Amino acid sequence: MARPKKAPGDKRDLRVAFRLSAPDAEALGARAKAAGLSVGAYARMMALRGKVQVVTRPEPDFALLDQLRRIGVNLNQLAREQHRRGGHDPDYLRSLCEQIETMLSQAQEDRR
Repeated sequence: MARPKKAPGDKRDLRVAFRLSAPDAEALGARAKAAGLSVGAYARMMALRGKVQVVTRPEPDFALLDQLRRIGVNLNQLAREQHRRGGHDPDYLRSLCEQIETMLSQAQEDRR
């Protein structure tokens, strides 16, 4: 599926060029990298807004995500077996789901 067309006012079809000394270009690149932006995006924000708001995101806890994935696989296997047998969800499966929801809530609170 193709990307939707941008409105004429949203297109960035004009180019603005300016000259920098080598130290200035290096400083600009370093600031852009620290902000997590490309040099063009950083320069555009500085030119239009006069400031760049850096939003940092915490690194994901890959060990936690891997454990949750493994738990999800096991729960999926248990649910599939229950559906195959035609039975209702057992109480221990409900209990596991509640424990997982509690762990996820705690993890979200820790990240804030």
